[in-house]
Amino acid sequence: SYISSSSKISKGVVCLANSTINSLAEIDENTIVNCGVVIDHESKIGKNVHLSIGCNIGSNSKVEDFVTIKIGESIPSFSIIKSN
Repeated sequence: SYISSSSKISKGVVCLANSTINSLAEIDENTIVNCGVVIDHESKIGKNVHLSIGCNIGSNSKVEDFVTIKIGESIPSFSIIKSN
């Protein structure tokens, strides 16, 4: 995995093989960043999120708590993904 030194990773986060977390990204507690996931710069990922294999989170996006992003899904930059 590549994790930018300017990113913020909270307790209980798992980053699996070939994931990329770019500059100023924030990942909150108990989140799974699965294989091949890309989280672009300045994005915020909530608590208890599952980012499935190969998904892409565009820059400046927000994924709220308890959300699952499906395999291979792409979230455009500046998006807000809310839990149901």
